[in-house]
Amino acid sequence: MIGSFIKKQRQKNKFSQEYISNKLGISRTTYIEIEKDVREPKASEIKKLAHILNISVEALLNEEMPLDPHIEAVSYTHLT
Repeated sequence: MIGSFIKKQRQKNKFSQEYISNKLGISRTTYIEIEKDVREPKASEIKKLAHILNISVEALLNEEMPLDPHIEAVSYTHLT
Protein backbone atom coordinates (compact mmCIF):
# COMPACT_ATOMS: atom_id res chain seq x y z
CA MET A 1 0.00 0.00 0.00
CA ILE A 2 1.20 3.49 -0.79
CA GLY A 3 0.76 4.69 2.80
CA SER A 4 3.26 2.24 4.28
CA PHE A 5 5.70 3.06 1.47
CA ILE A 6 5.37 6.79 2.20
CA LYS A 7 5.93 6.08 5.90
CA LYS A 8 9.10 4.06 5.18
CA GLN A 9 10.45 6.84 2.98
CA ARG A 10 9.62 9.46 5.62
CA GLN A 11 11.40 7.45 8.30
CA LYS A 12 14.36 6.81 6.00
CA ASN A 13 14.72 10.58 5.59
CA LYS A 14 14.24 11.10 9.34
CA PHE A 15 11.30 13.44 8.80
CA SER A 16 8.51 13.80 11.35
CA GLN A 17 4.87 13.49 10.42
CA GLU A 18 4.45 17.10 11.45
CA TYR A 19 7.25 18.23 9.12
CA ILE A 20 5.70 16.44 6.13
CA SER A 21 2.16 17.61 6.91
CA ASN A 22 3.37 21.22 7.20
CA LYS A 23 5.16 20.94 3.84
CA LEU A 24 1.98 19.52 2.27
CA GLY A 25 -0.22 22.16 3.87
CA ILE A 26 -2.46 19.58 5.55
CA SER A 27 -3.12 18.67 9.16
CA ARG A 28 -1.00 16.02 10.87
CA THR A 29 -4.18 13.96 11.35
CA THR A 30 -4.86 14.02 7.60
CA TYR A 31 -1.26 13.02 6.90
CA ILE A 32 -1.52 10.11 9.35
CA GLU A 33 -4.62 8.95 7.46
CA ILE A 34 -2.50 8.85 4.28
CA GLU A 35 0.19 6.75 5.98
CA LYS A 36 -2.48 4.38 7.31
CA ASP A 37 -4.15 4.10 3.88
CA VAL A 38 -7.39 5.53 5.28
CA ARG A 39 -7.12 8.38 2.78
CA GLU A 40 -5.52 8.42 -0.67
CA PRO A 41 -3.21 11.36 -1.31
CA LYS A 42 -4.44 13.87 -3.89
CA ALA A 43 -2.47 14.26 -7.14
CA SER A 44 -1.03 17.57 -5.92
CA GLU A 45 0.04 15.93 -2.65
CA ILE A 46 1.72 13.06 -4.50
CA LYS A 47 3.82 15.51 -6.48
CA LYS A 48 4.80 17.39 -3.32
CA LEU A 49 5.49 14.15 -1.41
CA ALA A 50 7.79 12.91 -4.15
CA HIS A 51 9.72 16.18 -4.02
CA ILE A 52 9.94 16.19 -0.21
CA LEU A 53 11.03 12.53 -0.10
CA ASN A 54 13.48 13.07 -2.96
CA ILE A 55 12.01 10.37 -5.20
CA SER A 56 10.24 10.51 -8.53
CA VAL A 57 6.46 10.56 -8.76
CA GLU A 58 6.71 7.31 -10.73
CA ALA A 59 8.75 5.64 -7.96
CA LEU A 60 6.24 6.85 -5.38
CA LEU A 61 3.23 5.58 -7.31
CA ASN A 62 4.93 2.26 -8.07
CA GLU A 63 6.22 2.01 -4.49
CA GLU A 64 9.77 1.51 -5.69
CA MET A 65 12.67 2.10 -3.38
CA PRO A 66 15.12 4.61 -4.85
CA LEU A 67 18.47 3.19 -5.81
CA ASP A 68 21.32 3.80 -3.43
CA PRO A 69 23.86 5.90 -5.37
CA HIS A 70 26.70 4.18 -3.48
CA ILE A 71 25.80 0.73 -4.81
CA GLU A 72 27.08 -0.17 -8.26
CA ALA A 73 24.58 -1.68 -10.68
CA VAL A 74 25.24 -5.28 -11.71
CA SER A 75 24.37 -6.74 -15.08
CA TYR A 76 23.47 -10.39 -15.43
CA THR A 77 22.98 -10.36 -19.21
CA HIS A 78 26.18 -12.34 -19.74
CA LEU A 79 24.60 -15.34 -17.96
CA THR A 80 22.01 -15.98 -20.66
